[in-house]
Amino acid sequence: MKSQEIFQKTFGTPRDPRSPEYRAGVLAALRFRFGEATTIATPHQAGTAQADAFFAGLAEGHALARAHHKTMSASAKIKTETLAASNQQR
Repeated sequence: MKSQEIFQKTFGTPRDPRSPEYRAGVLAALRFRFGEATTIATPHQAGTAQADAFFAGLAEGHALARAHHKTMSASAKIKTETLAASNQQR
């Protein structure tokens, strides 16, 4: 489960404390972005501090997923280029 790994890496290291609602938003976005959920349900009434924290967490979760995908794409590109260079030397 990729979302849980990224979530643990993010919140398992020292950082500014975040509310349970914020952390729930981060995890909801990660689960959605990695195909572990098909929708993101908003568990709090709009206009509340809890909803604001959840939505802020969603923003971080989406950013974490984009960063992960970008890292993975760059890694795959390097592997492809290395393999191509290796094949040309043969």
